[in-house]
Amino acid sequence: MLVELLYCSVSVAPQITNVDLEHILDSARRRNLEEGVTGVLLYYRGTFVQILEGSKEPVENVYEKFIGPDRRHTALNKVHQNATHIAALANGLWVL
Repeated sequence: MLVELLYCSVSVAPQITNVDLEHILDSARRRNLEEGVTGVLLYYRGTFVQILEGSKEPVENVYEKFIGPDRRHTALNKVHQNATHIAALANGLWVL
């Protein structure tokens, strides 16, 4: 079963640089590829918004074991989680 999970959080650092974002993206891309998860990460003025998509267990694993404990953000809020039949992000154009 495929699921999509959307969360938002607030950066702990007052400002995130492009270098900081590149480090976050590099580690997320490697981990998500290993887990078979796709996603989109948005950052704007101290707020992160991310949607993850994939099989239920890997998506929940990424969220609970990697995103949840990450100390670079706080106020983690799971906004949406739902089963889906369409892998909207897994079309080869979205790789996070």
